[in-house]
Amino acid sequence: MKKLLINFYFIIKSIYQTCITKIILLYYKIIVSNIDQFTLVKTKLKKRNFIWKRGAPTRVLAVFSINNWETQLLDPLKTLGEVYHFSWPNIYDFFKNKSEWEVVHNKINTDLIAEYDKFVSNEFNNIVFLYTSDFIINKSTINHFQNSNTLIISFCWDDILYFKGKVNKQPVGVSELSKGADINLTFSPETIARYNYFKSPCFFWHSIPKKSKEHISLHYQVQNNFYVLFIGSKYGHRETFINKLIEIGIPMRCFGNGWPNGGISDEQMQKEIKLAPLTLGFSNVGYTRNITTIKGRDFEVPLYGGLYLTQYSKGLEMYYNLNDEILTYTSLTDCIKLIFWVQNFPEQAKIVREAGFKKAIEKCSWDSRMIYLSNLINQCVNEL
Repeated sequence: MKKLLINFYFIIKSIYQTCITKIILLYYKIIVSNIDQFTLVKTKLKKRNFIWKRGAPTRVLAVFSINNWETQLLDPLKTLGEVYHFSWPNIYDFFKNKSEWEVVHNKINTDLIAEYDKFVSNEFNNIVFLYTSDFIINKSTINHFQNSNTLIISFCWDDILYFKGKVNKQPVGVSELSKGADINLTFSPETIARYNYFKSPCFFWHSIPKKSKEHISLHYQVQNNFYVLFIGSKYGHRETFINKLIEIGIPMRCFGNGWPNGGISDEQMQKEIKLAPLTLGFSNVGYTRNITTIKGRDFEVPLYGGLYLTQYSKGLEMYYNLNDEILTYTSLTDCIKLIFWVQNFPEQAKIVREAGFKKAIEKCSWDSRMIYLSNLINQCVNEL
Protein backbone atom coordinates (compact mmCIF):
# COMPACT_ATOMS: atom_id res chain seq x y z
CA MET A 1 0.00 0.00 0.00
CA LYS A 2 2.84 2.36 0.93
CA LYS A 3 4.58 1.76 -2.42
CA LEU A 4 1.34 2.48 -4.30
CA LEU A 5 0.93 5.77 -2.44
CA ILE A 6 4.53 6.75 -3.21
CA ASN A 7 4.04 5.93 -6.90
CA PHE A 8 0.79 7.92 -6.94
CA TYR A 9 2.59 10.88 -5.35
CA PHE A 10 5.32 10.80 -8.02
CA ILE A 11 2.72 10.61 -10.81
CA ILE A 12 0.87 13.65 -9.43
CA LYS A 13 4.17 15.51 -8.96
CA SER A 14 5.19 14.67 -12.54
CA ILE A 15 1.90 15.92 -13.98
CA TYR A 16 2.05 19.10 -11.90
CA GLN A 17 5.68 19.93 -12.79
CA THR A 18 5.09 19.19 -16.47
CA CYS A 19 1.94 21.30 -16.75
CA ILE A 20 3.35 24.27 -14.83
CA THR A 21 6.61 24.23 -16.80
CA LYS A 22 4.85 24.02 -20.19
CA ILE A 23 2.51 26.89 -19.27
CA ILE A 24 5.43 29.06 -18.11
CA LEU A 25 7.51 28.36 -21.23
CA LEU A 26 4.54 29.07 -23.50
CA TYR A 27 3.76 32.29 -21.62
CA TYR A 28 7.25 33.74 -22.06
CA LYS A 29 7.44 32.57 -25.67
CA ILE A 30 4.23 34.46 -26.47
CA ILE A 31 4.98 37.72 -24.66
CA VAL A 32 8.68 38.00 -25.52
CA SER A 33 9.42 38.71 -29.16
CA ASN A 34 12.75 37.90 -30.76
CA ILE A 35 15.42 39.94 -29.00
CA ASP A 36 18.97 40.50 -30.18
CA GLN A 37 21.11 39.14 -27.35
CA PHE A 38 24.16 41.19 -28.31
CA THR A 39 22.14 44.39 -28.01
CA LEU A 40 21.05 43.34 -24.51
CA VAL A 41 24.64 42.66 -23.47
CA LYS A 42 26.00 45.93 -24.85
CA THR A 43 23.17 47.93 -23.28
CA LYS A 44 24.01 46.48 -19.85
CA LEU A 45 27.74 47.06 -20.26
CA LYS A 46 27.40 50.63 -21.53
CA LYS A 47 25.08 51.45 -18.62
CA ARG A 48 27.94 50.91 -16.17
CA ASN A 49 30.65 52.37 -18.43
CA PHE A 50 32.30 48.99 -18.96
CA ILE A 51 35.78 49.08 -20.50
CA TRP A 52 37.53 46.13 -22.16
CA LYS A 53 41.19 46.99 -22.67
CA ARG A 54 42.54 45.95 -26.05
CA GLY A 55 45.65 43.83 -25.70
CA ALA A 56 45.48 43.60 -21.90
CA PRO A 57 45.77 40.14 -20.30
CA THR A 58 42.62 38.51 -18.95
CA ARG A 59 42.04 36.83 -15.60
CA VAL A 60 39.10 34.63 -14.62
CA LEU A 61 37.58 34.17 -11.17
CA ALA A 62 35.83 30.78 -11.47
CA VAL A 63 33.06 30.53 -8.87
CA PHE A 64 31.71 27.02 -8.32
CA SER A 65 32.04 24.15 -5.85
CA ILE A 66 33.53 20.84 -6.90
CA ASN A 67 30.94 18.09 -6.53
CA ASN A 68 31.93 15.75 -9.36
CA TRP A 69 32.33 16.82 -13.01
CA GLU A 70 33.11 20.49 -12.27
CA THR A 71 36.85 19.83 -12.24
CA GLN A 72 36.52 19.48 -16.04
CA LEU A 73 35.84 23.23 -16.26
CA LEU A 74 39.05 24.51 -14.71
CA ASP A 75 41.61 23.75 -17.43
CA PRO A 76 39.32 24.77 -20.35
CA LEU A 77 38.64 28.12 -18.62
CA LYS A 78 42.34 28.87 -19.07
CA THR A 79 41.44 29.44 -22.73
CA LEU A 80 40.02 32.77 -21.53
CA GLY A 81 42.90 33.71 -19.23
CA GLU A 82 44.66 32.97 -15.95
CA VAL A 83 42.18 31.19 -13.66
CA TYR A 84 41.57 31.68 -9.93
CA HIS A 85 39.09 29.27 -8.37
CA PHE A 86 36.69 30.11 -5.52
CA SER A 87 34.87 27.15 -3.98
CA TRP A 88 32.98 26.16 -0.83
CA PRO A 89 32.23 22.90 1.02
CA ASN A 90 29.77 20.61 -0.75
CA ILE A 91 26.12 21.25 0.03
CA TYR A 92 24.09 18.22 -1.02
CA ASP A 93 20.63 19.35 0.00
CA PHE A 94 18.58 22.18 1.43
CA PHE A 95 19.01 23.10 5.09
CA LYS A 96 16.37 22.15 7.64
CA ASN A 97 15.36 25.76 8.08
CA LYS A 98 16.05 29.20 6.66
CA SER A 99 18.22 30.39 9.56
CA GLU A 100 20.71 27.53 9.04
CA TRP A 101 20.89 28.38 5.34
CA GLU A 102 21.43 32.08 6.08
CA VAL A 103 24.49 31.38 8.22
CA VAL A 104 26.23 29.38 5.49
CA HIS A 105 24.93 31.66 2.73
CA ASN A 106 26.27 34.82 4.39
CA LYS A 107 29.66 33.21 5.07
CA ILE A 108 30.10 32.14 1.43
CA ASN A 109 29.15 35.58 0.11
CA THR A 110 31.38 37.43 2.56
CA ASP A 111 34.32 35.22 1.60
CA LEU A 112 33.57 35.57 -2.12
CA ILE A 113 33.47 39.37 -1.98
CA ALA A 114 36.80 39.38 -0.13
CA GLU A 115 38.28 37.03 -2.74
CA TYR A 116 36.98 39.17 -5.59
CA ASP A 117 38.48 42.32 -4.06
CA LYS A 118 41.88 40.61 -3.98
CA PHE A 119 41.41 39.29 -7.52
CA VAL A 120 40.17 42.34 -9.43
CA SER A 121 42.78 44.63 -11.01
CA ASN A 122 42.79 47.62 -13.35
CA GLU A 123 45.77 46.08 -15.16
CA PHE A 124 43.66 43.16 -16.44
CA ASN A 125 40.42 42.41 -18.17
CA ASN A 126 38.52 40.64 -15.39
CA ILE A 127 35.94 37.88 -15.84
CA VAL A 128 33.78 36.36 -13.10
CA PHE A 129 32.53 32.97 -14.31
CA LEU A 130 29.67 31.59 -12.20
CA TYR A 131 28.32 28.06 -12.15
CA THR A 132 26.03 28.40 -9.15
CA SER A 133 22.55 29.68 -8.21
CA ASP A 134 20.50 32.05 -6.06
CA PHE A 135 20.78 29.45 -3.30
CA ILE A 136 24.49 30.31 -2.99
CA ILE A 137 25.02 33.81 -4.40
CA ASN A 138 22.96 36.81 -3.32
CA LYS A 139 22.04 39.96 -5.23
CA SER A 140 24.39 42.27 -3.35
CA THR A 141 27.37 40.05 -4.24
CA ILE A 142 26.50 40.18 -7.94
CA ASN A 143 26.13 43.95 -7.67
CA HIS A 144 29.59 44.09 -6.09
CA PHE A 145 31.04 42.51 -9.24
CA GLN A 146 29.45 45.10 -11.52
CA ASN A 147 32.51 47.26 -11.96
CA SER A 148 33.62 48.96 -15.15
CA ASN A 149 36.37 46.36 -15.61
CA THR A 150 34.57 43.09 -14.82
CA LEU A 151 32.55 40.90 -17.20
CA ILE A 152 30.08 38.63 -15.40
CA ILE A 153 29.21 35.28 -17.02
CA SER A 154 26.71 32.81 -15.53
CA PHE A 155 26.07 29.24 -16.65
CA CYS A 156 23.07 27.17 -15.57
CA TRP A 157 22.30 23.55 -16.43
CA ASP A 158 18.81 23.21 -14.88
CA ASP A 159 17.14 26.51 -15.75
CA ILE A 160 14.26 25.06 -17.72
CA LEU A 161 12.60 23.72 -14.55
CA TYR A 162 14.48 25.37 -11.70
CA PHE A 163 14.63 28.99 -12.86
CA LYS A 164 12.92 30.45 -9.82
CA GLY A 165 11.36 29.14 -6.62
CA LYS A 166 11.83 28.33 -2.96
CA VAL A 167 12.27 25.19 -0.88
CA ASN A 168 12.02 25.55 2.91
CA LYS A 169 12.11 29.34 2.30
CA GLN A 170 15.47 28.91 0.58
CA PRO A 171 15.80 30.15 -3.03
CA VAL A 172 16.37 27.87 -6.00
CA GLY A 173 17.19 28.76 -9.57
CA VAL A 174 19.02 31.66 -11.18
CA SER A 175 16.35 34.33 -11.64
CA GLU A 176 18.17 36.93 -9.53
CA LEU A 177 21.68 35.88 -10.48
CA SER A 178 20.87 36.04 -14.20
CA LYS A 179 19.67 39.65 -13.91
CA GLY A 180 23.08 40.73 -12.68
CA ALA A 181 25.08 38.68 -15.19
CA ASP A 182 26.23 40.25 -18.45
CA ILE A 183 26.15 36.93 -20.32
CA ASN A 184 24.01 33.93 -19.38
CA LEU A 185 24.68 30.51 -20.89
CA THR A 186 22.12 27.71 -21.14
CA PHE A 187 21.68 24.25 -22.66
CA SER A 188 17.90 24.73 -22.96
CA PRO A 189 16.97 26.88 -25.97
CA GLU A 190 13.34 26.96 -24.80
CA THR A 191 14.21 28.98 -21.69
CA ILE A 192 15.98 31.89 -23.41
CA ALA A 193 12.70 33.87 -23.70
CA ARG A 194 12.33 33.67 -19.92
CA TYR A 195 15.74 35.25 -19.41
CA ASN A 196 14.93 37.93 -21.97
CA TYR A 197 11.72 38.88 -20.17
CA PHE A 198 13.94 40.15 -17.34
CA LYS A 199 16.31 41.84 -19.85
CA SER A 200 18.91 39.18 -19.12
CA PRO A 201 21.03 38.29 -22.18
CA CYS A 202 21.15 34.54 -22.71
CA PHE A 203 22.89 32.37 -25.30
CA PHE A 204 22.70 28.67 -26.02
CA TRP A 205 26.18 27.37 -25.24
CA HIS A 206 27.25 26.31 -28.70
CA SER A 207 30.59 24.77 -29.50
CA ILE A 208 33.26 25.38 -32.12
CA PRO A 209 35.20 22.31 -33.27
CA LYS A 210 38.71 22.33 -31.85
CA LYS A 211 41.26 22.04 -34.65
CA SER A 212 43.81 19.34 -33.99
CA LYS A 213 46.34 17.64 -36.22
CA GLU A 214 46.30 14.66 -33.90
CA HIS A 215 43.96 11.84 -34.90
CA ILE A 216 42.33 10.21 -31.89
CA SER A 217 41.24 6.63 -32.47
CA LEU A 218 38.31 4.97 -30.75
CA HIS A 219 39.34 1.90 -28.76
CA TYR A 220 36.60 -0.20 -27.21
CA GLN A 221 35.73 -3.83 -26.63
CA VAL A 222 32.01 -4.51 -26.62
CA GLN A 223 30.83 -7.46 -24.57
CA ASN A 224 29.47 -10.40 -26.58
CA ASN A 225 26.43 -10.79 -24.34
CA PHE A 226 23.94 -8.01 -25.14
CA TYR A 227 22.73 -5.70 -22.36
CA VAL A 228 21.90 -2.03 -21.84
CA LEU A 229 23.88 0.13 -19.43
CA PHE A 230 22.41 2.97 -17.37
CA ILE A 231 24.43 5.24 -15.08
CA GLY A 232 22.45 7.69 -12.98
CA SER A 233 20.37 8.06 -9.84
CA LYS A 234 17.11 6.16 -9.41
CA TYR A 235 14.32 8.71 -9.07
CA GLY A 236 11.12 9.82 -10.79
CA HIS A 237 9.93 7.50 -13.56
CA ARG A 238 13.38 6.01 -14.30
CA GLU A 239 12.75 2.91 -12.17
CA THR A 240 9.37 2.21 -13.81
CA PHE A 241 10.79 2.78 -17.30
CA ILE A 242 13.78 0.49 -16.74
CA ASN A 243 11.64 -2.20 -15.06
CA LYS A 244 9.44 -2.28 -18.17
CA LEU A 245 12.53 -2.88 -20.29
CA ILE A 246 13.53 -5.73 -17.98
CA GLU A 247 10.01 -7.21 -18.08
CA ILE A 248 10.18 -7.69 -21.86
CA GLY A 249 13.54 -9.42 -21.59
CA ILE A 250 16.08 -6.62 -22.08
CA PRO A 251 19.08 -7.18 -19.75
CA MET A 252 20.00 -4.01 -17.81
CA ARG A 253 23.07 -3.01 -15.79
CA CYS A 254 22.34 0.03 -13.63
CA PHE A 255 24.74 2.07 -11.51
CA GLY A 256 24.06 5.10 -9.32
CA ASN A 257 22.29 6.16 -6.14
CA GLY A 258 19.35 3.89 -5.38
CA TRP A 259 20.35 0.96 -7.62
CA PRO A 260 21.60 -2.33 -6.09
CA ASN A 261 25.00 -1.89 -7.79
CA GLY A 262 25.45 1.53 -6.19
CA GLY A 263 27.56 4.33 -7.61
CA ILE A 264 30.82 4.04 -9.53
CA SER A 265 33.90 6.21 -9.99
CA ASP A 266 34.61 8.21 -13.15
CA GLU A 267 37.29 5.69 -14.08
CA GLN A 268 34.85 2.79 -13.68
CA MET A 269 32.19 4.70 -15.62
CA GLN A 270 34.50 5.14 -18.61
CA LYS A 271 35.31 1.43 -18.56
CA GLU A 272 31.65 0.39 -18.33
CA ILE A 273 30.63 2.70 -21.20
CA LYS A 274 33.33 1.30 -23.49
CA LEU A 275 32.29 -2.27 -22.71
CA ALA A 276 28.52 -1.76 -22.97
CA PRO A 277 26.77 -2.64 -26.25
CA LEU A 278 24.46 0.34 -25.56
CA THR A 279 24.16 3.07 -22.92
CA LEU A 280 20.73 4.48 -22.05
CA GLY A 281 20.02 8.09 -21.08
CA PHE A 282 17.12 10.21 -19.84
CA SER A 283 16.77 13.90 -20.76
CA ASN A 284 13.76 14.74 -18.63
CA VAL A 285 14.23 17.20 -15.78
CA GLY A 286 13.02 16.70 -12.22
CA TYR A 287 9.95 14.48 -12.00
CA THR A 288 8.60 15.49 -15.40
CA ARG A 289 8.53 12.99 -18.25
CA ASN A 290 8.77 15.11 -21.37
CA ILE A 291 10.27 18.42 -20.24
CA THR A 292 13.79 17.80 -21.46
CA THR A 293 17.20 19.42 -21.53
CA ILE A 294 20.78 18.51 -22.37
CA LYS A 295 22.51 16.46 -19.66
CA GLY A 296 26.20 16.00 -18.97
CA ARG A 297 25.94 12.34 -19.93
CA ASP A 298 24.97 13.44 -23.47
CA PHE A 299 28.58 14.49 -23.93
CA GLU A 300 30.34 12.01 -21.66
CA VAL A 301 29.03 8.79 -23.21
CA PRO A 302 30.09 9.53 -26.82
CA LEU A 303 33.38 11.07 -25.60
CA TYR A 304 34.16 7.83 -23.76
CA GLY A 305 33.38 5.83 -26.91
CA GLY A 306 29.92 4.59 -25.97
CA LEU A 307 26.94 3.97 -28.22
CA TYR A 308 24.30 6.28 -26.77
CA LEU A 309 20.50 6.12 -26.78
CA THR A 310 18.80 8.95 -24.95
CA GLN A 311 15.51 10.79 -24.73
CA TYR A 312 15.04 13.46 -27.39
CA SER A 313 15.89 17.01 -26.37
CA LYS A 314 15.84 20.05 -28.65
CA GLY A 315 19.35 21.13 -27.64
CA LEU A 316 20.83 17.83 -28.83
CA GLU A 317 20.20 18.86 -32.45
CA MET A 318 22.70 21.68 -32.00
CA TYR A 319 25.48 19.21 -31.26
CA TYR A 320 24.68 15.94 -33.06
CA ASN A 321 23.14 14.58 -36.21
CA LEU A 322 20.46 12.61 -34.42
CA ASN A 323 20.26 8.87 -35.12
CA ASP A 324 23.47 9.07 -37.18
CA GLU A 325 25.76 9.97 -34.27
CA ILE A 326 23.58 9.24 -31.25
CA LEU A 327 20.17 7.55 -31.04
CA THR A 328 17.13 9.30 -29.56
CA TYR A 329 13.71 8.11 -28.44
CA THR A 330 10.47 9.92 -27.63
CA SER A 331 8.55 7.11 -25.90
CA LEU A 332 9.02 3.73 -24.24
CA THR A 333 7.89 1.96 -27.43
CA ASP A 334 10.33 3.99 -29.49
CA CYS A 335 13.12 3.19 -27.04
CA ILE A 336 12.41 -0.56 -27.18
CA LYS A 337 12.48 -0.58 -31.00
CA LEU A 338 15.87 1.14 -31.03
CA ILE A 339 17.30 -1.24 -28.42
CA PHE A 340 16.31 -4.23 -30.53
CA TRP A 341 17.72 -2.51 -33.62
CA VAL A 342 21.09 -2.19 -31.90
CA GLN A 343 20.93 -5.82 -30.80
CA ASN A 344 19.96 -7.13 -34.26
CA PHE A 345 22.16 -4.88 -36.38
CA PRO A 346 25.49 -4.58 -34.54
CA GLU A 347 27.46 -3.47 -37.61
CA GLN A 348 25.13 -0.53 -38.28
CA ALA A 349 25.17 0.28 -34.56
CA LYS A 350 28.98 0.31 -34.70
CA ILE A 351 28.84 3.01 -37.40
CA VAL A 352 26.67 5.21 -35.15
CA ARG A 353 28.99 4.64 -32.17
CA GLU A 354 32.09 5.66 -34.13
CA ALA A 355 30.38 8.68 -35.71
CA GLY A 356 29.22 9.82 -32.27
CA PHE A 357 32.73 9.54 -30.88
CA LYS A 358 34.16 11.55 -33.79
CA LYS A 359 31.59 14.34 -33.35
CA ALA A 360 32.08 14.38 -29.57
CA ILE A 361 35.84 14.75 -29.92
CA GLU A 362 35.35 17.62 -32.36
CA LYS A 363 32.50 19.46 -30.70
CA CYS A 364 31.44 18.18 -27.29
CA SER A 365 34.45 18.87 -25.08
CA TRP A 366 34.61 21.83 -22.70
CA ASP A 367 37.61 23.05 -24.71
CA SER A 368 35.37 23.40 -27.78
CA ARG A 369 32.71 25.25 -25.80
CA MET A 370 35.34 27.64 -24.41
CA ILE A 371 36.41 28.52 -27.96
CA TYR A 372 32.79 29.49 -28.64
CA LEU A 373 32.64 31.46 -25.38
CA SER A 374 35.86 33.30 -26.19
CA ASN A 375 34.44 34.34 -29.57
CA LEU A 376 31.17 35.33 -27.91
CA ILE A 377 32.97 37.58 -25.43
CA ASN A 378 34.87 39.29 -28.25
CA GLN A 379 31.61 39.96 -30.09
CA CYS A 380 29.98 41.37 -26.98
CA VAL A 381 32.79 43.77 -26.02
CA ASN A 382 33.53 44.85 -29.60
CA GLU A 383 32.92 48.56 -30.29
CA LEU A 384 32.02 49.40 -26.70
